[in-house]
Formats: sequence, structure tokens, C-alpha cells
Amino acid sequence: YACFLGAYLLYRCRSARWAPVAILCGAATFYSYANGQGLMALTCLLLLISDVGYHGAQLRNRRVLVTSAVTAVVCALPYLRERRLHPSTTSEHLRSLGSYWYEDLSLPDKLWRFATTYARGLDPRYWFIPDNGIDLSRHVMKGMGHVWWVLAPYVLVGLVVCIRRWRSPRHRVVLIALVAAPFSAAMVEVIVTRALVMVVPITLLCCIGIDASVRLATSERGRRLVLGLTTGALVALTLGMTQSALADGDRWYDDYSLYGLQWGSRQVFSEVDARLAADPELRVFVSAQWANFPGVFVDFFVAPENRERVRVGNIADVLEEPGLLDPDVLYILDAQDLVVAQESGKVVVAEPDATIPWPDGRVGFTITHLSYADDVDAVFAAEAAARREIVLDRATIGGLAATVGHSRLSLGEIGLIGDGDIETLVRTDATNPLVLDITLDDPIPLSRVELVAWPMTAEVDVVVTDDAGEVVARAHGVFEDTSQTPTFTLDLLADPGSLPVTGRRVHIEIHAADRSARDAVHLREIRLN
Repeated sequence: YACFLGAYLLYRCRSARWAPVAILCGAATFYSYANGQGLMALTCLLLLISDVGYHGAQLRNRRVLVTSAVTAVVCALPYLRERRLHPSTTSEHLRSLGSYWYEDLSLPDKLWRFATTYARGLDPRYWFIPDNGIDLSRHVMKGMGHVWWVLAPYVLVGLVVCIRRWRSPRHRVVLIALVAAPFSAAMVEVIVTRALVMVVPITLLCCIGIDASVRLATSERGRRLVLGLTTGALVALTLGMTQSALADGDRWYDDYSLYGLQWGSRQVFSEVDARLAADPELRVFVSAQWANFPGVFVDFFVAPENRERVRVGNIADVLEEPGLLDPDVLYILDAQDLVVAQESGKVVVAEPDATIPWPDGRVGFTITHLSYADDVDAVFAAEAAARREIVLDRATIGGLAATVGHSRLSLGEIGLIGDGDIETLVRTDATNPLVLDITLDDPIPLSRVELVAWPMTAEVDVVVTDDAGEVVARAHGVFEDTSQTPTFTLDLLADPGSLPVTGRRVHIEIHAADRSARDAVHLREIRLN
């Protein structure tokens, strides 16, 4: 983004031949991170409005126009292809982040939410005050703001200079970057990883402020002295901050888990590599929930010939069903997975072979062996019975009030399958099939049942009964669909010209035939027609 702003200024103030370079840097910003899309959209819109006269004049420069147009088309092709193949990618991404734009709010409420969130991205307190209480500990330096507070006066001076000289295209670019920087983050929530591009306009404003301050000196010698002292102080403080981070950073906070410092990659996987090298028959399991995608650490720390003997995962997944636990495997468990194993009632945790301490001295990882408890079969049987229990809930299915008996869910509420929105879904709690028993408050005429599901091969059975409990229709279907939102339709009529049946209770079983009995079944929507 900084390169884009620099190239744009060269295009605007030096030569229009820099336009293709600006387009390339803008495309790189657009594609580098999801937030880059909104950032570039708003930046380009504001730059277009800001310099519309200059842009119009360049339309007569055929050489610049052709090279810029070709560059723009080439840069746009991947995005256009993505939109054609996956048109809902952006909305799915925002949903996955929990954007308020997909909450059940009125448009004024959403706009107000956007305005307040956007304002937080511009709030000096967020950027300059230490420990703002918003960002995760691994994203901040303890006792320091995202920007050193001593620089705040320079940033303020730079902002005043840019506002006073807003007619200058150079200064307008800085203001536009400042306005555009928090735009994408405000679509969800402002946290530093989403709003990090703000460092670009802040740095530019700081440099403009320093330049204005240096120019206050009345002599050339004075200006050099002020500039030298300022530069020296910034360099010294940068070195001090770096030294503090390297020497003390791992003890700034005492949370070393997924939402903390995520400490341990080198320590854990270097130990794994050493043990695998010493024993060619050894296999190792490493806990996964203490870091984001710790499996990638295997390629950094474990020799290529030994990587196949390393598994990275959660111990809860190993304890889901009988036979997955191997007593010959060496388990390296983080503190959370160790508690899960000890409290599961399914395994016996041997005396630790060794431990890996966190920087504050507490035990962070335990190296041990696991074996099944004597009564593990009874525990598994009880869990399986609990998963098969049917849960009763009240819900509205396509505007119809009903009592719904359903399999236990690990994601979503049962009402989501009748809300008319295929972007919402439910997921069974490691149970296949998904059972739905819908008893409508009032009977309705039915001719077919439609299910919007998840990519899978499905066997679906439907039984419809009337007020008296008599079966009035049955349907069975086998569907194989790998599209993103497959729709399975089951016809309830004996003949195409038959009258609809009148049903009060609709019993549905959706069996994912390409999955095991322990796999989850997803359902987006059900339609009773």
C-alpha cells in the first residue's frame, strides 16, 4: 500500500508514465489480504474524485492510456475469475468473521455500528495508549501502544499541515490514506491485524510533522542539529524496543496458549526432531490447539525423512471413538490437552517422560504415553447413547410454528434451518444421520420436501403423518452432489397429478453415505412445500 501511494504520487506529480506501476502496486494490495479489497476500493474512489481533472487530461495521452488499461485488465482477470467461480466468497468471509452486516439489525443500526467501529480505527487512544484492552496479547508489546506516544505530537502537526494544505495533491493523498485505512476493518471489528495498514498514513504524518518541526529552526546548522537529534533518538529507541522484545517479550504475558503468545514452536519441535532421530521406530503426536496451524512447524524443525512420523492434532479427536489411541505413540500434550486427557475417563496418562516449561517456569508441555482405561468401552457406549438422544425445541420452519425433535447439534440452533437463509446452517454433534422430527402446530398440504445441505452423498428418508398418526406419504432419495449448496428434493406425491397430502408431522433422516457414523452432517435449510 505504501508503494502504491508512492507510485501514485509519482504519477500525479512527476509523470503519468508511473500509472502502470501504481496499478500494479494497487493490485498487489488488493490481493494480499481480504481487507485490501475495501481499502483499495475506497482509496481509488477518493483519488478519482480528488484528481478527476488530472485523470481526465491523461485520457488524451494514448501511450499512458493503453499501458494503464492493459495493466488494469491483466490485474483484474484473477478477481473476475474468482467472482465467476465463487460469487459468494466475500459474503462467506464476512460471515465467518461474525460481521454485524449479517446480524438481524436494521439498516440504520448497521450504519451506526459501522460509523462507531470506523471511528475507533481513527481514535488516537487506540493507537497510542498502551494495552488498549482490545487486541490479543500476542499482537501488542506490553506497556507500549501500537505507535509510541512520544510521536503523537508529530503526527498531530503533520495532520494540521495536511489539512491546511489540502489543495496540494501530495497532502491530499496522505489524508485519503488516513481516511481509507480503517474502512475494511470497520466492516467487522477494529483489531490491529485488520487495521495494520494505518501505520502507513501515521508514518507519513509523523514524517511531515518532524519536517515541519525541523523547519522551525532559524539556521541551517540548527535544522541539522534538530534533525540529527531526532533521528538519533528514534534509532536509539527502536534498538531499545527491539532489544526489549527479544530479551523480555516471552515474559510480557503469562498466557502462552492459542489466544496468548503461542510460545513453544522451536522448543517442542526441536525435541520432536531429536527423539525421532534417536529412535527410527518412534511416532509422535503433538497437541495442536496452542498455536495457529502448528503443523507448519514440522517443516521448519523436523528432518524431511522423519516428518511422516509426526502427527499434529487435538487429543479430543483421538478420544472420539475406540481404536484411535495408540499406546506406542509418544504424546506431547499442551496444558489444555493434558487436562482433557486426564478428565476424559477414557485413558490413563503415564508418568511424564519429560516436560517442557514455559518461560515463566510453569509446565507448558508434557511428554508422555497414553493407554486406554479398563472401562473405556462403557464410557464410549454412554457417549454414543447420549449423542443419539433426540432434543426437543420450538422453532419456526418457513413461517410455520412447530416443535422439532432433532439430533444433538454442535453448531447453530435448529431454527436456522427454517429461517429462509441458506448461508446459516446447523451441524450435528458427531452424529450421522441427522434426524429431524417436525410436528407442526397446524397441519398443512404437502407435495414435496426440499433440503439445502452440504456437499455430500446423501440418503434421505421422509415420512409424513396426519393428525391421527396415520402415514400419508413416504419418500426415499439418494443424492450425490458436490456443489457448494446442493438441494435435495423429495416428491411426496404418488402421481404427478395427485393432490397434496395433509400432514402434521414430518420425520426426516439425512444419512451422509460417504461418511462414518461419527461424522457430522450439515444442513442449511428445509422447505416444506
